[in-house]
Amino acid sequence: MVFAKRHKTKERAFTSGSGTQRKSGSPPVRTVLPPSSDRESMALDAVRRALRLESLQLNDLRAARGVGVDAIDELRQCYEIKMNSGAGIPADVTLTASEVEAARNDPNFFLAIVSGLEDGIGQLRVRFIFDPLSTLDVRVRGDLTLTGVDKAEALEFTFQKRDGEDGAN
Repeated sequence: MVFAKRHKTKERAFTSGSGTQRKSGSPPVRTVLPPSSDRESMALDAVRRALRLESLQLNDLRAARGVGVDAIDELRQCYEIKMNSGAGIPADVTLTASEVEAARNDPNFFLAIVSGLEDGIGQLRVRFIFDPLSTLDVRVRGDLTLTGVDKAEALEFTFQKRDGEDGAN
C-alpha cells in the first residue's frame, strides 16, 4: 500500500455571478442557498408568521405525501406553499396532480407564495391567493402551471427578516 502526502491547497472562493465589483485583493464571496429542506422550513415559518399563528395552530403536512397541501390551520384552511429564493414573486408556479386535486376539492384552499428566502435579497414576502384555480390562468403540461401569480389579486405581507433567517447555520 502506498500513501501519498496530500498537498495543501489554496482556499477557493466563488462569486455569486451578480457582476458587482469588489475591492482589489479581496477574495470573491461565495453565496450558496441553504438546502431545500431548510428553505421549505423557512417558507413554512414565513407563512405561519404572516398568518400570526403559533406552531400548534398551523400543522405541517409536508411529510404526508399525496395530500396535496403543505399545511392546514385550525380552521381547516389548507395552504400549498411555493417558494422563491429570489426577491420577486414568480409569474408562474406548477402544481402537482395531488395539489390540483386538493385545490379543486377543498373550498378553503390557499396558494401561499414565499419569496426573498436568500440572504441579502430584499424583504421576505408571503402572498396568499385564494381559490387559485379560478383566480389564475391555467396552462396544462402534465402538471398544472398557474400563470399570473405575480399580478393576481392576493393578500400579501412584507416584513423584515429576523436574525438567523438568512439561511446560515
